[in-house]
Amino acid sequence: MGFDVRMGASGSPRAPRPPDRREFLTVVAGGLLGAVLPGCAALAVSTVPVEGGGLRIRITDHPGLSRPGGNARIRPGGAADLVYVLALDDGAFAAVSPICTHQGCTVEVAGRFLECPCHGSVFTHEGTVVQGPAEAPLTRFPVERLDGGILLIRAGGAS
Repeated sequence: MGFDVRMGASGSPRAPRPPDRREFLTVVAGGLLGAVLPGCAALAVSTVPVEGGGLRIRITDHPGLSRPGGNARIRPGGAADLVYVLALDDGAFAAVSPICTHQGCTVEVAGRFLECPCHGSVFTHEGTVVQGPAEAPLTRFPVERLDGGILLIRAGGAS
């Protein structure tokens, strides 16, 4: 869908009219779907019940965790905030709060880093500050790898 060019009363082209709201949203939504659809799995959030003070997730239930640099976004049952579970390069896993320690914005996974879209802080997947203005690391949650490809994420955060 393009801009509409119409002829004026004199026969010369009139300036194109801007798209109306519906046309604009249709074009933008179509473009966003085309650009974002391949990455939708990374944006999916899984709700996991809290059992005995922790979260148990099966690695195979979260395809993003199958490769270094991958991630899963987990919502502990009954909680408002997410936990990001991240596959590290050494085969280990980290779990961090996505709440930036600078002013509370939600950080986004950006390749090998977590970036705050509000003020530009950058963190490693382990939550360590790489670039401020944040000075404190993201809250980390202890992760234990159990038999059967299960990760146990403890509820008590540790910075």
